[in-house]
Amino acid sequence: MSPNNSHPPTILLLKSKSTPEDKYAALFADRGYRPVFHPVLDHHFHAQNLATVRSLVTSGQLLPGRNRRYGGLIFTSQRAVEAFGSVLASLDNVPIPENTSDELNLYLPLYAVGPATSSALANIRDKHLHGSGSSSLKVDILGSDSGNGDNLSQFILKHYNSLPAHHHMHAHPLDGQGDGQGGDDECRPKHPLLFLTGEQHRDVIPKTLTDPALPRMQQIAVREFVVYEAGVKAGLEHELTRALQEEVVSRGEEVREGALWVVLFSPGSCAAVLASLRGMRMVFGAGCDGGDGRKVYIATIGSTTRDHLRANFGVEADVCAERPSPEGLWAGIQGVMDRLDR
Repeated sequence: MSPNNSHPPTILLLKSKSTPEDKYAALFADRGYRPVFHPVLDHHFHAQNLATVRSLVTSGQLLPGRNRRYGGLIFTSQRAVEAFGSVLASLDNVPIPENTSDELNLYLPLYAVGPATSSALANIRDKHLHGSGSSSLKVDILGSDSGNGDNLSQFILKHYNSLPAHHHMHAHPLDGQGDGQGGDDECRPKHPLLFLTGEQHRDVIPKTLTDPALPRMQQIAVREFVVYEAGVKAGLEHELTRALQEEVVSRGEEVREGALWVVLFSPGSCAAVLASLRGMRMVFGAGCDGGDGRKVYIATIGSTTRDHLRANFGVEADVCAERPSPEGLWAGIQGVMDRLDR
């Protein structure tokens, strides 16, 4: 079923609407859909751990310079970026080092899993980590095309180990000890990476980077810091049921024609969404047609949520975005809608 101006299909995006502009809203409105946002999670910053991160920044351990203890940071969510941004914003002055003869020690890689996280990180960098006229600090945001933790970890292994500062190190990165050969510079251990994350996250990145099957000098130590916690909003099932009922009432029989999409952005929203759909006797899941009910199409923003649906509820999403981006989601939905036209 192709979108039309009189009855545009609704896409219910289970996330908070980004400001000042939400790229999902812009893209799907441009494609003839009606985007509707519905937040499903409450996020709270972890004050104690953020105080520790703040201390790492102020002491110079987290940024390039003589006191450096970390070689870069890893982000897999916009919330983690927001948490890090709140730390930098709380400082009167971020201690960015002046020029030194050690140019490599003025380089800070920030690894991000997707375009949305990368964009949020770019805003933080440009506001707080730009340095001054007397500083050669270079902050790169890398990995935005990776799409998931598996791909990002492989990217990090390749990029971080390729940095010139790591080419001649004899110290094992996980124990911080040299092998007694070479001068002080050669025995300096490879700095670990700091992974700022939420309470619920996959461990694929630290496991991959520290995999014992890798050559010792290719392994990268990772320290994880939980900087925010997320929980399902109270009364979410009731709110979703009301939102879905409004769509059904306004569209009537048209819902059977593929006019309603629900997009899941995290595993935490799955149980409430499915309970709402079942309570309304809606039909959902790949391979199911409308029958006497009404079909609602389900899309997930990535493989983690898709696999959670499959493993815990026996539900197969109609679409899993190949990339966690508006374009990736649109490509999957467009493929399904094109098939409905045939």
